[in-house]
Amino acid sequence: MHATATEEGFVTAVKVTPGNEAEAPQLPELVEETSRRGLRPRRLTADKGYDYPNIHEYLQERNIRPYIPERASAKKETGFTYDGEKDCMVCPQGKVSIGKTEHQNGGYIYYFSKKDCQKCPLKQGCLGEGSTHKRVYRSESPLKKVRAKCLKVAMRVRKGIERVFGHAKTWHKMARVRYRGIKRVALQVFLTFMVTNAKKAVLVG
Repeated sequence: MHATATEEGFVTAVKVTPGNEAEAPQLPELVEETSRRGLRPRRLTADKGYDYPNIHEYLQERNIRPYIPERASAKKETGFTYDGEKDCMVCPQGKVSIGKTEHQNGGYIYYFSKKDCQKCPLKQGCLGEGSTHKRVYRSESPLKKVRAKCLKVAMRVRKGIERVFGHAKTWHKMARVRYRGIKRVALQVFLTFMVTNAKKAVLVG
């Protein structure tokens, strides 16, 4: 279940997908649905699972300020450096990448020669299990994000959003689905948030 909510706790858009679908690709559709309801988001906060260049660019194009913490783990490889003149990555042993492919969430995957990697004395600690050559992700986001401020705002606003989901799980049995099949699960989700919105309207009003 993917959802957007206002800072006051009103759910504005909901989407239900199979459990193997990633979160980040669902965000544009939720934002568009929110906009179709006459709401104009000025800022958006989400967890670091949404920290991809294409998400930031999508929000920037719509004048929505992103407050999304940085994903640290997948972006930084110890000892690997980027050569801007040759547009390549350089490994700790001085070998350069031999090509790159676009990543679905923005940026590029730089890959190294299988021959070089197999002869490298660092391969045991560098290559993942079953991998024959090294691949390194590098973000190409043009945005200049002030991370300290971003994290502070994101954590403050997200507390209210998390309460929406906590309330649904605690008082409306949303911790588990009650039915099988995506249509039946969607029905449970939509009805639950209709109820929580109604309760919120009574409290606010």
